[in-house]
Amino acid sequence: MLTWQIVLERTRRFLSDQVVTGRQPRVTNQELCDAWTDAQDDLVQYVARPNTFTIAAGLTQAELPDDLFRVDYVANADGWTMSPLTREGAHEMGDADLWEGMYWYLTHDKIVFTDTLDYAATVYYQTYYPTPVVDDLAKPILIPRWAIQPCVYYVAAQCVERQIVADPQLRQYASRTQDAGNPTHNPFLQVAEYLLKRYREQVYARISDAQERLTWPSSYP
Repeated sequence: MLTWQIVLERTRRFLSDQVVTGRQPRVTNQELCDAWTDAQDDLVQYVARPNTFTIAAGLTQAELPDDLFRVDYVANADGWTMSPLTREGAHEMGDADLWEGMYWYLTHDKIVFTDTLDYAATVYYQTYYPTPVVDDLAKPILIPRWAIQPCVYYVAAQCVERQIVADPQLRQYASRTQDAGNPTHNPFLQVAEYLLKRYREQVYARISDAQERLTWPSSYP
């Protein structure tokens, strides 16, 4: 089982920042935990993590799950879908005959229906990956095993960016490039960009269908 301890140790090896007696690491466990959370939150755009919840008939709204990233669609038990309500009006999809013109939309914490539900509705949605807990080394990490190395690249990029932000001189030259006629005074910037490029390359290499890079994979049963 993949745990926070495993990915933490692997990340520190990549950064050459292992914990050694008598020496403080350059990056704290909390900073690595925060960066790993950001990496997972970015990864969920490419690697679907589907879930569902059901809303009983007779309701007009329901609380959204705390881990919700995006709603894919709403359907009844037989798979008949309800259209989302958009700024332009009702979206031209869904089974209007069954739902009789009902639509759904989201607030910051609720899913709301334009009328009372006559049928129970199931919400199909994508979730964030559970975040690691800095002191819980046994906490499971639920990303695919192949995604460990891409996420390590993402974390390393954030560690480099921390150096840029922390150093006033590096911040001053963050936007200067050789193309603008100025010498590159910030070598860290190119390193951070390279690491993010490696992250994207390794993630995209695992996505066979180019369209899935722009939309959510259909992973529901």
